[in-house]
Amino acid sequence: MGSSTRVVTGLILLALVLVVLFVPHPLPLTLLVWALGIVGLWEYLRLVGVIGERRVEGEWLKEEAEAGGLSLPLSPSSLNSSSFIRLATSLLTFTLLIAGCYFRNLILVLGSLCLPFVCFARDLFMFGRDPEGWPEGQPVLGLFVAGPVYLGLALGLAVYYKVEGNLWPLIFVAACVWAGDTAAYYVGKALGKRSLHPLSPQKTWEGALGGLVAGALAAMVIGLLGGLFPWWLGFVLGIVINAVGQLGDLLESFLKRVAGVKDSGTIFPGHGGVLDRIDSLLFALPVYALISGLLALL
Repeated sequence: MGSSTRVVTGLILLALVLVVLFVPHPLPLTLLVWALGIVGLWEYLRLVGVIGERRVEGEWLKEEAEAGGLSLPLSPSSLNSSSFIRLATSLLTFTLLIAGCYFRNLILVLGSLCLPFVCFARDLFMFGRDPEGWPEGQPVLGLFVAGPVYLGLALGLAVYYKVEGNLWPLIFVAACVWAGDTAAYYVGKALGKRSLHPLSPQKTWEGALGGLVAGALAAMVIGLLGGLFPWWLGFVLGIVINAVGQLGDLLESFLKRVAGVKDSGTIFPGHGGVLDRIDSLLFALPVYALISGLLALL
């Protein structure tokens, strides 16, 4: 896949996001977030082996993962009959969570998060009937419950901010993450020598530091333009938010590595799947909401 395809896809995605972001009514953005979240949730559940079959490309990956202390949560064959129930529960949970954020209904949001635990209780009963399969089943249970929360918190916050008519937090986090990602790529390509982590060998410490600085500068500017923070606080928060975003990227790299795949999906030509595009935001946006909420109490 050529670089031109990647650029064209990126420009189309950027234009689409900008259009729905600045349309006065929140429904278009909500529908886009919901659609991307459904695809992302499907990708996540396949990566962790909750649905479908795990694709491990060779024994070298398993041996390397075990040597590095990584866990391979393989889906036992006894779970295949329950895949549809887990998938349906996850999709319904995510849908209700987004709806709760759209209608600003806390009861609907909290109620939706109870659904995975209902299915979790069912799985506990099923695994209890097969004690020998319990060690393999435990990771699957935890990862299944985590799925809707992993995507729902950040994407639900995006919907909430839009419904509230306050786009500056979204712009702040997106600018911090995307400016940092861009700088990390070019700084790492020009100056990178030391690998950041085995999960993502192409990323370097030099690139990560360049990303932190660029993300902090972008956050400082947006924080001033939006009247969110004084320049120094915007800079400090930019460092924190970008660092958290890089952790989110490493988490998705971990999921892909233990699944034995290069990309989470193929929906975006030249870019991979939904998780490949929003992995940093999934961590960065909830942390921003937490920090800004705590600062508001001071």
